[in-house]
Amino acid sequence: MKMTTQVILGLGTALLLSGCTYATDTMSQPPEIDWNVPESIDINTQVDIMISLHSSDQEELKPISFVLQKQGQTETIEVPFEQYDKGIVNIQTSFDEEGIYNLRAKMETGSQTIQPTRQIVVGEVMSTDRKQEESPEEGHSHHH
Repeated sequence: MKMTTQVILGLGTALLLSGCTYATDTMSQPPEIDWNVPESIDINTQVDIMISLHSSDQEELKPISFVLQKQGQTETIEVPFEQYDKGIVNIQTSFDEEGIYNLRAKMETGSQTIQPTRQIVVGEVMSTDRKQEESPEEGHSHHH
C-alpha cells in the first residue's frame, strides 16, 4: 500500500512539473527595446533618440506615446515621435535644464501593453557622493 501511494505521488508531482514547464515554454517572450541615446547631451541642443522595437511574436509592436519626466518633478511632457519603419522610432527633442530625465515609452502588441523607461543624463550632473568626494575637507586640523 505504501509503495502505491509513493508511485501515485511521484506521478502526480511529475505531471505538475511537466505542466509548469509547458506553461513557461508556450508563454511569449517580452518585446526587446534598443535605445540609441547620445553619450552626452547639452542643454538647448536638438537631440535625436532612435528606438528599435523587437517582438518575437508575429504581432507588430506599436508605439503609442513617449513621455519625459525630470527626476524629482511630477510634471510630464509628451514627446512627439516619428515611426520610420516597422520597429524604428525617432524622437527629436531638446532639454532646457541639466538633470536626470526618465523617458517612458508606452507600446502595445495585440496582447499586451508595455511601458519601458530609459534614464537620460543631460549636462554635467554629479551624484551627491561624487560632490562630497571632490569637496575639500574643512574643519580638520592636523596637530602633531
